[in-house]
Amino acid sequence: MTKDTGPVVTRTSGRFIAAAAAPAWRGVHFRAQTTKRAAMNSRRPTRLLLAMALATVPIAAFAGDAITECVDLGGDQEIVRAGGGQHFFLRNGSDHYRVSFQHSCDSILTTPRVDISTQGQANRLCAADTRVKTKRDTCRVASVESMTADEFAVRKKRASR
Repeated sequence: MTKDTGPVVTRTSGRFIAAAAAPAWRGVHFRAQTTKRAAMNSRRPTRLLLAMALATVPIAAFAGDAITECVDLGGDQEIVRAGGGQHFFLRNGSDHYRVSFQHSCDSILTTPRVDISTQGQANRLCAADTRVKTKRDTCRVASVESMTADEFAVRKKRASR
């Protein structure tokens, strides 16, 4: 018997050759695909920016003027919850407002009752120091913007979907 110090090679059907070569081939193939994608994406920014600019046009059209004076709220109110807890829309008689929070107020989406107050005075909406109290939370208002009745109707329709 002779002592063999090298590797022992046995004949196989060749089914393992593809498995051994696959990781190396995948790496080359993946790099080639990534390079192709990068080349394709380098041509897209102008189209992407144009699409984003056109998509923001309706949002800019809804941007209203920030209120500077406080508003005393009456009994004829309607609240439309939207924006994932970032803001809500308020109809007070014939006036319409977008009320944005300083931080997300998730409880506004599910609460049955909303109390709005400024410095302890109930039913008063101001751009500063206004609190919106829900069943579970109290949220601080960051800004209040006026909006038209048509804008409010569009937002209400979107929120009902």
